[in-house]
Parts: sequence; structure tokens; C-alpha cells
Amino acid sequence: MRSMWDEIHPGRSFAVQLPANPVTIESLQPQVAQHCQNLAVRLGCPMEER
Repeated sequence: MRSMWDEIHPGRSFAVQLPANPVTIESLQPQVAQHCQNLAVRLGCPMEER
């Protein structure tokens, strides 16, 4: 099975031949966003209004 890295960052030619990983960019997006927000709070970074 392809690694999560290979799913979100294609480019390694051997990985194309492996079965797809059920984890998709869309399914990871909320987790990545939450991680970034938590990190910004821990570092004391100002939060951007959206």
C-alpha cells in the first residue's frame, strides 16, 4: 500500500504501482488544520481572521 506521503505528494515512480491508501488529502485536511492551529497557539502566533 502507498504511504500517506505518497498519496499527498506524488512523485516517487515506484509508489504509483502500489495499491492506493484509503487516506486522502480531503480526509487529512481537518487534522492538518487542527494541528496547525494548536501549534500556532503553543508558539503564541497571532491568529489570522477568516
